[in-house]
Amino acid sequence: MWLPIIQSLKSVDDVVARPDLFPDPEDTSKGRLYSCPPGWTCEIATEAEYKAYGMQDTWNLFSPGSGGSLDASISRAFLRTEPILFYYWGPTAILGKYDAVQLDMGPVDKEGYACNTNADCDKPPVKTAYPSSPAIIGAAAWIPEEAPNVAEYLGKAGLSNAEISKLLVYGDENQADAEATAVNFLKTEQDTWTKWVSPEIAEKVEASL
Repeated sequence: MWLPIIQSLKSVDDVVARPDLFPDPEDTSKGRLYSCPPGWTCEIATEAEYKAYGMQDTWNLFSPGSGGSLDASISRAFLRTEPILFYYWGPTAILGKYDAVQLDMGPVDKEGYACNTNADCDKPPVKTAYPSSPAIIGAAAWIPEEAPNVAEYLGKAGLSNAEISKLLVYGDENQADAEATAVNFLKTEQDTWTKWVSPEIAEKVEASL
């Protein structure tokens, strides 16, 4: 079975060496790497990595055509328990819904990544991990002094990529807007958000639900 073999693949180098495990249905002599939709910056970056890893002879770089088509391809593969190699980002509903594995790409080369994402860069593409983009909670400068309770809350509130992806799955599957998704979060994730507020506030919030 191919599943135990795939589960043993931990890095991009491991996967690049086994195109046979991810066959392109239109050209089974090569593997298929699903890229980003046309025009997206990640499409440029994925093509650069594809070249940097020397995948041209044994892999096909496949353009999904659109974000929806990429999501559909990923969903179909997971539902059919079929192997698939793809670029994706988070937090997103797709990564919240399916147990995808992030491959080790080594350290981030900031200069190399900047070139990899620039279609006009004349330097050879390089192997580099994708840098994280931190989400920051910002507030007006007057809040710590005039609304210390709010400042304290903002200093505690925070969700991981996985937790946000889980929220997005609920919104996607239930066609819920931001308010409905937030209410569901308050109802189902008390162990998380009650740490951000005092017991008295938590009790009032729960009573309002």
